[in-house]
Amino acid sequence: MDLLEEFGREAVFLIALLAMVGSLATTAFFGWETFPLSTYQRVLMYPLVLVALAGFTFGIGDLRPYALPFSLTGIPVAFYHYYLILTEPTRGCGFALPCVTEMRYVVFGYSLQPRYLPLLSFIAFTTITTLIILSEPKNKDG
Repeated sequence: MDLLEEFGREAVFLIALLAMVGSLATTAFFGWETFPLSTYQRVLMYPLVLVALAGFTFGIGDLRPYALPFSLTGIPVAFYHYYLILTEPTRGCGFALPCVTEMRYVVFGYSLQPRYLPLLSFIAFTTITTLIILSEPKNKDG
C-alpha cells in the first residue's frame, strides 16, 4: 500500500493523459467524429490531467476534493454512453460513423472500433477513482 500512496498520483496522471491523448488521436488521426456524450467525457477527463499533474508537482495534500467530482461524474456518463451503443448503435455513436461500421484500424494487433471508446473511458474513470481513493494518505490525527 505504501507504493500506491507514493505513486498513486503519478498513475492517475498517466491514465488521464493516456485517455486524453487517445481521445484526441481518434479525432485527429483516425478522423472519427466526436459524439455528444464523448464531448462530456472529454470535459470531465481533461481537467484530471491538470489536477493530477498539479497534485504531484506542487505536493497538494489531498486530491480527492479536486479530482473525485470529475471522475465520479465521468463513470455514469461513460457507462450510459456504452449502454446506448449496445442497445441503439446509431444513437450511441452517430450517423457519420455508426458503431456498426466495418471501418477498423489495427494498432499493435488490436482492432480499434468506435464502439469501444466509451468502454475505455469507463475503465479509465473507474481506475482513476479507485486510485485516488486508495492512494490518498489516511488522516493520522484521529
